[in-house]
Amino acid sequence: VLYTTCSVLISEGEYVVKHVLDNYDVEIVPLDKPFKESPVLEGVMRSYPHLHDVTGFFYALLRRV
Repeated sequence: VLYTTCSVLISEGEYVVKHVLDNYDVEIVPLDKPFKESPVLEGVMRSYPHLHDVTGFFYALLRRV
């Protein structure tokens, strides 16, 4: 599952993924491009409007264990 949100808020990105990881039998499939790895959660990506000249968004790739 690719979880993505058009938000720069950690509460709508990393915290949602952390909740899923804590409550379901899934793991992160590490991503390393095309944007920047999140400083909050390893293996997930985040774009920043001031760095990438795009809308800020978050995405994480998850798979069932």
